[in-house]
Amino acid sequence: MIRVCPKCGAENGATSVHCRNCSVKLPEPTTGMMGPPPSMRRRSFLRSVFLVLILLAVGATGFWARQNLNWQNVRSGAAGFYVNWQKVQAGVSGALHRWYSKWLSAEPAPTPVPAIAPAPAPENIIKIRCRRCGGLGYTGDGTYKSTCILCNQNGGRTIVLPAGAEVCAACQGMGQIIGVVHGREMKLLCKMCAGKGYIVRKY
Repeated sequence: MIRVCPKCGAENGATSVHCRNCSVKLPEPTTGMMGPPPSMRRRSFLRSVFLVLILLAVGATGFWARQNLNWQNVRSGAAGFYVNWQKVQAGVSGALHRWYSKWLSAEPAPTPVPAIAPAPAPENIIKIRCRRCGGLGYTGDGTYKSTCILCNQNGGRTIVLPAGAEVCAACQGMGQIIGVVHGREMKLLCKMCAGKGYIVRKY
């Protein structure tokens, strides 16, 4: 609220006692000028809202009763009145529950998404160590070192055994063997397993 000086017409704050322009003491504001205190205005507003909610609830109950109640039972006596009263209670309780669930209930916590665990490694994965270089990838006697021609410097290989299969005994799972051709060592395909590294016995 602004307090106006009666002498110079300057505007002052609501808590000012003297005019900030001419230093004249300002008159005390009247009750009509100040209006009701904030607490009274708040209580009046809340009372109005409460009365409106009560009227709406009464109107909704009357409308529901008119649509759902059997008035012949009401006229028949106390038994019919008790049945209709139970219907009223059930209807009001259901309406209050729906209203509370929609407007006042807390939102449900989001369901945590389960973490997808990595698939376990199948048990039929076999790591084969090269028998020529012993898994080093190269051969030699300490004075020289050369690339292993059987595993191509990989040190071995990994194979997946199907159901009922076993590691080939001829190549020990490498799928290739070392043979001598024209006096030179060469890598040849294992004919026993056809390069697969495993065999399946028929009997």
